[in-house]
Formats: sequence, C-alpha cells, structure tokens
Amino acid sequence: DAEIDDYAELIQADASLSNKLLGVTNASWVGPHRSVRTIKQAVSLLGTSNVRALAMSHSLTELYSRWELDQEDARAYCEASLCKAVAAQILALVAAPERAEEVFAISLFQDIGLGLFVATANTEFAELLRDPRFTVRSQLRYEYAHFGLDHVAAGRLLGQKLGLPRIYLDVSRFHHDERELTCAVNDHQIVRALHVAALLPHDIRSWKPEDILYLTFALKELFAGRWTGASTASAFIHDVEPEFARLATILSPHSATSTSLEEAMNRAYDDNVRFAIPAPQQVYPRRCEA
Repeated sequence: DAEIDDYAELIQADASLSNKLLGVTNASWVGPHRSVRTIKQAVSLLGTSNVRALAMSHSLTELYSRWELDQEDARAYCEASLCKAVAAQILALVAAPERAEEVFAISLFQDIGLGLFVATANTEFAELLRDPRFTVRSQLRYEYAHFGLDHVAAGRLLGQKLGLPRIYLDVSRFHHDERELTCAVNDHQIVRALHVAALLPHDIRSWKPEDILYLTFALKELFAGRWTGASTASAFIHDVEPEFARLATILSPHSATSTSLEEAMNRAYDDNVRFAIPAPQQVYPRRCEA
C-alpha cells in the first residue's frame, strides 16, 4: 500500500497523466455502470508495473504531441519504442533478471531523437524510415548530413534536458554500437539485451530486412540455446508479441494496435530475398579496449 500511495501522489502532480491513468483504467477494467474516480484506485487496479509503463509511454506521447507529429507516425514510433522495451526486458530476464524492469525503461527512451528529426523534416524523413532499404547505417549518415547530428546524439541531448539518468543517456547515444555501449555502460549482461533490442524497427510499420538478419545472428551468438533453429528471430518475436500486445492495449485501449510483429517480420524475410541482402559477418561480443 505504501508503494501505491507513493505512485498515486506522484501521478496526482501531473493533471494530464492523471486523466490518462483514469481513462485507461475505466476503459480497461471497469464496467459501464461503475467508474474509478481516484488515482489510488487506478494504481491498485492497474498494478505498479503497468502504471510505470503508462507513465513513461505518456511522456513520449506528450513529446510527439508537442512536436506536432502526424498522429499515425507518432503512434508507430511509440509502438516501436514499446516493442524494443519489451524485447529488451525479455532478453534481460535471460541475462540479468534483477535489472529487467530497469532495462525496459531505458530501452523505451533510446530513440527519442527520432521524433524531433521527423518534426523538423516533415514527411521526407518519415517516408525514408518506412523504406525497407533505408538501413540504420544509411539512416545515421543521412541524419548527420541533413541535421548536423544523428538521432542517437540528439537523443542524448534531449535526455539531458529531460534530466534522465546517465545510463539512459549512454544507451541513447550508443545503442547502435555494441562496442561503445559496452565501454559506456560497463555491464555486459544488460548491454546484450539493450543492443539486440535496438535491432528492432524505428517505425513499427517497417522492419528492415538487414536488421532481421543481424537480429538472428545476434540472438544465436549472445543467447545461444534460448532461441534456436533457422527461425531464431521468429521464435524470439513470438515471445515478444503477447506482452507487446498486452501493454499496447493498456496504453491505448480505444485504439489497440493492429500490428502483428510476426507478420511484419515475415515481410522483412521476404525482402531479404528480394533485395539479396548478404548475411552479417559481425562477431559478438566485442571487447572494450582500455
């Protein structure tokens, strides 16, 4: 009860979040003839872990709203962040279970720089993010050429302004570079989870075929025996999908996601054949040099 009281007190300080929490709770848990009227009741019904996810997702939504992103684009980026957070948490449960909830939160915020670039470039950059041939490497080069920095650097700067902890800033800056991430975070177990989850898409509507190849390779190298076979990535996404769908429904009960992660990934597999993308040769894990 003490923890619930603490959560309720914090949430009540934010009118927008309070309204969101009450709306979600009444839409998800309460029948038409009753309603939840207090924040404490809502926290008790949802549970503190769901409330944490709701609060963090709400902050992302508020940022995207402030930047006036297209509603469908904003939803796609929020769902992509949620997908990565769930994936990172599942991976952390294998590698570092005591830090799984922390890893979820860190991963949720790793791509906050993307939305700012979309807002700046209008539709051009958003369209590129949906192009399956627009790889992460191409994206980082494009961002630097057009904006003067890439989304990982922008994410770190935004995180600093938001007052996020140091580990959030480091993961935002280095989540696409496993070696640098290992040097910055200095905890190999959670680095594995965060880096592999970062291979999932920036836009939930478009999974990059190259990233799916790297995802399969990384899962086999870093989590050998947990997800096996020729369809390693499919087996992993099969585990991610239920929790992703559950949280997506809680966070947006009136517009539950229609995105099937497995279907989206299978389309990326087809694109691998169509674009003749070579298999990765990267070796995991790299060691941080002194």
